[in-house]
Amino acid sequence: MRTLFLKIFVGFWLVIALLVISASVIRTASRSTMPGHDPGGPIAFLGDGAANAYVDSGAVGLSRFMSRRPGSTPAFPAYLVDSTGHDVLGRAIPSDWASVARGALGTGEPEVLLKDRRVRVIARPVRARNGTRFVLLTPVPERAPMLLLMPPGAQWPIVITVVVIGGVFSLVLSWHITSPVVRLRRAVRALARGDLSARSGNPATSSGDELVELGRDFDIMADRIESLVEAQRQLLLDVSHELRSPLARLHVALGLARQNGAEGQGEALDRIEREAARLNVLIGRLLMLSRLEADATPAALIPVDLSKLARAVASDADYEARGSGKWIDAQIPDGIIVQGVPSLLASALENVVRNAIRFTQPGHCVSLSAAREAIGARRCVVIRVRDHGPGVPEEDLGKLFHPFHRADPGGGGTDVGFGLGLAITERAVRIHGGTVHAANATPSGLIVEIRLPEGPTPEYAELIGLS
Repeated sequence: MRTLFLKIFVGFWLVIALLVISASVIRTASRSTMPGHDPGGPIAFLGDGAANAYVDSGAVGLSRFMSRRPGSTPAFPAYLVDSTGHDVLGRAIPSDWASVARGALGTGEPEVLLKDRRVRVIARPVRARNGTRFVLLTPVPERAPMLLLMPPGAQWPIVITVVVIGGVFSLVLSWHITSPVVRLRRAVRALARGDLSARSGNPATSSGDELVELGRDFDIMADRIESLVEAQRQLLLDVSHELRSPLARLHVALGLARQNGAEGQGEALDRIEREAARLNVLIGRLLMLSRLEADATPAALIPVDLSKLARAVASDADYEARGSGKWIDAQIPDGIIVQGVPSLLASALENVVRNAIRFTQPGHCVSLSAAREAIGARRCVVIRVRDHGPGVPEEDLGKLFHPFHRADPGGGGTDVGFGLGLAITERAVRIHGGTVHAANATPSGLIVEIRLPEGPTPEYAELIGLS
């Protein structure tokens, strides 16, 4: 049975078969073990009880006994007939029923009258403990529930057997279905947290049902993703390191050219120096992005005074922005503490602020604010950076934090950079268990919102070994 369908189908079929066999065994055993009746079954047991109840307590005892018999209803009355062929309680008996009762009294053997296709009338000779002979005359539906026809006390073993067998089967089936799903769920969560080595744990060689095959397919997908991501990381590292050496030699050559160069080459050398500086910044950001992608979690988690850190970033950025007719308007309250790595948080915030300065028009400011907000039972810190630039096309908002994506701001020649600063911000914020989001402001400009938890998230604490 390699498919889940067959396992469920055959399993339910076996359980039904076991329940039927168990009920039959218990019913057969109860007929031979119940005290005070002959091997005739539950009808004989009912007749013995009725006869003894009448001999012991008369009509009152018999009425009480009959009212407690299984399946007792007015539509199916039971009669206790004496040796004269009359009901001991004085009730009228249908003529065809009375004829069957007299036949049973005469022969001493059970007689059966088939009333129609649904009901049989059974006349069972019985004998009280004092030797008095009677006939129990009772109709029995052809399709009467088995539990109603069984002797009192024999129903509970069947009920208990059904509950136990059904419960055990349900437990085994539930465990069989849910265990691979639970393993797959753990692997998916670990993969989503950045653990590319997460696997479902299903063996690759043995056969299995659809859930096991799903786990194997997930493992194949995870292997492919891990190889692609590792290849990308390695490519970034290799390219960055390989570019560093010729860049260093270019700086040396540039210095020698300035010492020995002829007049008129200054502008060209200045251009070379600017491009070399841009290339150096690009390589530095590539290396940082590679490190953030390779290290899913920071090495240490310490309390960080985000108020002081944000003011320091704002002060440095304001000093640089003043030269181009711009400034920073910082509204940072005191006492905002988060758990994290100061260098990563500073880099994440600095990239957003510098990006806002680049696109803000001269004569305008960049707004930087921070506040505490509650999300459910957890509290978080929200940092908002707003520029006064042209904004970003709506279709590019979701791509701003992708590496090397440079949206066209529509500002007419504004330097859009390398497309790595916001990608580094997104990685650094995600490592700290936070989120970053961008939206266009009204009437113009861009708002970048960073949310950080005031304490470590459970997932982050688990990753760095705090839980």
